[in-house]
Amino acid sequence: MSNKIIDPAIFSDLVPIKALSPDHCKELAAKSRILKSKAGQALYNAEDASRRVFYVIKGEVELIQKGAPTRSVVGGTKHSKLPLERQQCSAKAKTDLVCLSVDADLLDNMLALEQSGRIELQELEDEDWMTKTLQSSLFHKIPPLNLQSFFMRMEEVAVKSGQMVFNQGSEGDSFYIIRKGQCQVVRQTRSSSTGLVLATLGVGSFFGEEALISDSKRNASVVMTTDGVLMRLKKDDFQELLRDPVLKSIQYSDIMSDPNLVWLDVRLPNEYQSRHLKNSVNVPFPLLRSKLNKLDRSKRYVVYCDTEKLSSMATFLLNQNDIDAFVLDGGLSNVPQDSIS
Repeated sequence: MSNKIIDPAIFSDLVPIKALSPDHCKELAAKSRILKSKAGQALYNAEDASRRVFYVIKGEVELIQKGAPTRSVVGGTKHSKLPLERQQCSAKAKTDLVCLSVDADLLDNMLALEQSGRIELQELEDEDWMTKTLQSSLFHKIPPLNLQSFFMRMEEVAVKSGQMVFNQGSEGDSFYIIRKGQCQVVRQTRSSSTGLVLATLGVGSFFGEEALISDSKRNASVVMTTDGVLMRLKKDDFQELLRDPVLKSIQYSDIMSDPNLVWLDVRLPNEYQSRHLKNSVNVPFPLLRSKLNKLDRSKRYVVYCDTEKLSSMATFLLNQNDIDAFVLDGGLSNVPQDSIS
């Protein structure tokens, strides 16, 4: 360990620290440490509860999960500009090692103060797709220190023009980001044998989340319109790294008297007319995307349906579009009868 005062310039290439103001970088540097380890020495283990994050400055570190090496990070490479993964991981020096150790809580607080979602990845390979993806409000809600896990767990998939990524009605098993190329989202309907084109997506766009959130089948097909490359994240990783941090549920009893909340019913109109929460607004989920610009972004929304499937997808969509929203825990079935019209 070194007690030498750290020059804040060391943060200039490190994500997400580089997004901080000079004053915050100076304060963070004063509370950070340079660690030196010998080859074979443990840097941290999976059970370590300390709130520190590490960056490799020099040397090579090996990450270990469930007793087996998963990958290595070498100082001076693009991956060393991201914090080492901590979740269920141990780390061991593969060579003599120099690392930067940063206080995670302090970093999180600083990033929150500076609206840390605007993380820059300009020095990383394929910066365009990463930067465009992270501009989505959805990714602003992911803890900054989890971003490395998100990107590192994705696998690259080469695709050809005309290739079907997945079919309507198939099981949802993955989340996708477009790294290169374009695709179309197509929904089969009774009136259209060829399908209705819902959207054309380009670099940095993502798709496939709805089936994963609701644990249901795909409600549309996705077909490539050019050759390209997709980044694919498995369902379990999506749930852990993206869905769970973004999708927050709330109990009716905790917010029933809050006058600043908007109750949003996303069921069909006939279901709403049959029974609904008093003073609620009905925007059926199929129409929600087209109605986003009519919602008051200064308000917080509590979204509900009969269970939680539709409301979970709707809440995810709202948060994705920078609208503060929560899922009503248990749906309408978990609300006192005297609150229902």
